[in-house]
Amino acid sequence: MPEPSRAAAILALQLARDRAGNMPLVIDGDDKQRQAVLDTAVQLRFDVRFADPTLEAERVRRIREIDAADGEARPERRAGAIALFIAQRNAWPDPADPTYFRALSETDVGEARLVATHRLRGADVALWRGGDETLVQDISDQPNALAHNLLPGDSAGLATVQLPPERANEQQISSEDRGIEMD
Repeated sequence: MPEPSRAAAILALQLARDRAGNMPLVIDGDDKQRQAVLDTAVQLRFDVRFADPTLEAERVRRIREIDAADGEARPERRAGAIALFIAQRNAWPDPADPTYFRALSETDVGEARLVATHRLRGADVALWRGGDETLVQDISDQPNALAHNLLPGDSAGLATVQLPPERANEQQISSEDRGIEMD
């Protein structure tokens, strides 16, 4: 089998990302090919997720390592990355998703649907659709954030989304006990 080239890995990632959208990518091939795709995804910061948990964990670990070395994970840098993401999405909206983007606020209430989680430069964010807005939540320092336990399309109360993870689980349980549905 020929040696996987960087150009081939770039093309494969672009095609797969365009076809799969926000769905995790299944990477077939031998170890060299899988490694080439992983290396390219990390080096070029492709906004993709891998279906293979081992491959995905390695992608996340390596990106976080790079971010930490570059100082990207500092809170003020994360805030800047998130603000830039929001500004770019509002300046050049995707025709398929023309909603207004803004940061999730402590005063937001009601139900929202998880759209996706993304890794920006130095920041992990959850995107929530609430009405005609997409709310961007920084979940960088929250490995147990509610967004990590939901699938795209799942709904949650915005008050629950903003609780510390240990309290969010309590809130979900107490809501179920009262017969209130979270979706």
